[in-house]
Amino acid sequence: MNNKLICGKREFSTENDGLVDARIYVSDSLVADELGVDTLTANVVDQSAQTRLLAAEGMPVAAGGMLLIAKGDNHSIADYAYGAPVYAYHGDGLLGKFYFKNGVRTGSVFYELSCVSGVGLLLDSDHYGGMYTGATAGTVIADIIGGIVPYTIAPDAAATPLFGWLPIGTRRDNLRAVLFAIGAVLEKDTAGEINIVYPAETDAAPIADDDIYAGGSVDLATPATGVDVTEHSYLSLASDGTETLYDGEVAADTIVTPGGKTVFGALVTFSAPYHDLHAENGNILESGVNYAVLGQSPACVLTGRAYTHTTRIVSRRQSGGTPNVLSAKEAYLVNTLCSEAVADRLMNYYANARLISHDIVMHTEDPGDRVAFTDPFGDAAEGYIREMDIVVSGILKAACTIAANYMPTPGGNYYEHVLIITASQTVTIPAECKGKIRAVLISGGHGGYLGSPGETGTSELHELNPATAGGEPGEPGEGGRVFVVTMAAQPGQQLAAVIGTGGAGATQTTEAQAGGATTFGSYSSADGFPSEDGYIDVLNGTAYAIPGEQGIAGGHGDSSDSEGTNVVWNGATYTPGAKGTDDTEDQFGEGGYGGGPAAGVNGGNGADGRAGNRSATGGKGGTGATPVKAPNGAINGQGGWGGHGGGGGGAGGEARADDYMDEHQGASGDPGAGGEGGDGAPGILLIYY
Repeated sequence: MNNKLICGKREFSTENDGLVDARIYVSDSLVADELGVDTLTANVVDQSAQTRLLAAEGMPVAAGGMLLIAKGDNHSIADYAYGAPVYAYHGDGLLGKFYFKNGVRTGSVFYELSCVSGVGLLLDSDHYGGMYTGATAGTVIADIIGGIVPYTIAPDAAATPLFGWLPIGTRRDNLRAVLFAIGAVLEKDTAGEINIVYPAETDAAPIADDDIYAGGSVDLATPATGVDVTEHSYLSLASDGTETLYDGEVAADTIVTPGGKTVFGALVTFSAPYHDLHAENGNILESGVNYAVLGQSPACVLTGRAYTHTTRIVSRRQSGGTPNVLSAKEAYLVNTLCSEAVADRLMNYYANARLISHDIVMHTEDPGDRVAFTDPFGDAAEGYIREMDIVVSGILKAACTIAANYMPTPGGNYYEHVLIITASQTVTIPAECKGKIRAVLISGGHGGYLGSPGETGTSELHELNPATAGGEPGEPGEGGRVFVVTMAAQPGQQLAAVIGTGGAGATQTTEAQAGGATTFGSYSSADGFPSEDGYIDVLNGTAYAIPGEQGIAGGHGDSSDSEGTNVVWNGATYTPGAKGTDDTEDQFGEGGYGGGPAAGVNGGNGADGRAGNRSATGGKGGTGATPVKAPNGAINGQGGWGGHGGGGGGAGGEARADDYMDEHQGASGDPGAGGEGGDGAPGILLIYY
């Protein structure tokens, strides 16, 4: 049968002796954990590419005996552009569409062509990633492929929302990350174009025994006994730490930015995602979570806030055998909504699939097809073709790897909705439930701890009189305990939910209290653990169960040698108390110094000094302020704020009298008490379905 390659306007075929031989490798990752590059290598004869001796056609010979030469027509291999389409046919049947990568001249008219699939072209340029909070897979894939190769995508796959982060990577790698998260695969349509679809269970097409070569093997590698899939969540918070991302001269040049603009600037890339980028002594011309384009600057400092990133491992296990656990840690688009589907998909494949190698006579089979055949040992088998290495000749001989004992699992996000329960009630499972739910039980937040009192004011006669320090704030309360469970559930099923109360903040007489447990059916948040990052709900972009915030330190009290300090709280400024009046009628009785302020309260005033004709008494220092109660947790499961620090007491006023007279240094100002901690917020129940 005639085999041929169509390269633009040229045809190389076995019929016209233009095609010497060809080999094709095609593959399909059945669980989207790989994205292979299909290849075509061929040796062809290209008469039009050779140099023709014009003298042989009666043209004059140049001086010195050199022959004038010219190239053949402009459709020769030498004129093929990188990425030009190449179609491979066996008879009238299309074997595949490839793209020209390079050619090597191996003789006067002999050339070796190397071609790749569309996925191969995606290896040669970068995609700059991004942070996604519900963008559809169709939109993100269009950005990744960037018009480099034609493709189609099934509507259900295109509509799947994505949550999470894509780092800077090749377009192929970022496409693979999307397909892995949503469970889609690439298949080729009848025109050889890429089609992105969810795998589906199909009827097995039989491979006749006469089309199976003798030999072959069955891989008896140890199946996986489990998989661990890390799910990721990202959130931008005001409390995210600021980091320096670039510090130095920006030597700009004319560049094309990741967004496609031509600017005079320099590209700075990051290995992790950042938000709230800021350039000091410079300009940000364009930016994303993974990069910034900076304008010319002699000394620019670029800063940004690192996203709050939480992880959780979803595991699947089967009993028996020596542990052989596979892990997927760095698939950053795997999140709460799809992690269980990813884990099920991997477990289904790696725990069950048995790889069978067979050489067959190829007809219409393609990678991804389900086939029925006789294995090398005479047993009936069914499976999905994973890869084919095809020798193109009169008969197509394909070395196949077939995954037997495997059926694909559905693609897409398993969970598409979240039910948020903030009050105790009987919960009815919604109609959209697919047979199981993920319940996230979060207890009430822990109460905040008591702030420290300020220091007592100084009262040292004729000595150095430093300011007295305000108290340190108390520790914030921990976020609520988080317990996550996947459970079987059916639409209409009813289960009791009890939402835990927030723990009381510490007072002067009681310690901070833990929050109450949230329960759902037989499960309790008491079996979970608190986390510094809390629990991020990707659907509404909220972080629950985060710790409370730290309170405000108390202000210093005044003294003769140092001024007290102000305290700013909720936009208002609170000040030390006023100094008492000095009495200098006969002797010298200095007024006491003002006590330090605290959050929400000014410091107390110092008392007046007193002086008679034979005595002097300094005024007592002002009392340090006792702050207002710290705020309660504001978000469900949040811990209460740490109590504010009390104000420092004011220094006593100095007394000076003549020799042998009675003089009394002013009494120390009393310190402000430490503030009460805020109450933890009530718990919450999240039900994904």
